[in-house]
Amino acid sequence: MGPSLWPAQHEIYLTHMFVVMPAVHLWRLTGLPTTVGIVMYPPVLVICACPGAQVARIYVASLGRASGCARAATDALASEAEHVIQ
Repeated sequence: MGPSLWPAQHEIYLTHMFVVMPAVHLWRLTGLPTTVGIVMYPPVLVICACPGAQVARIYVASLGRASGCARAATDALASEAEHVIQ
């Protein structure tokens, strides 16, 4: 599978409903016609990227660093075990 179009697309998918649901709720409270929903779509779409980008920046980057440390420790143990077996 090739590289994603945007590095944070999975995080945006996971967090977009935290923006969409309040936006729909506000739209329904105002009683605006359906055509306004089409006008609201682009700004809500842009706003949806914000929490996803933050999740990617804060959590995914730190998990990547942590898994790198864990991978290095696992490789060292495997190398040591291989040396013992020989």
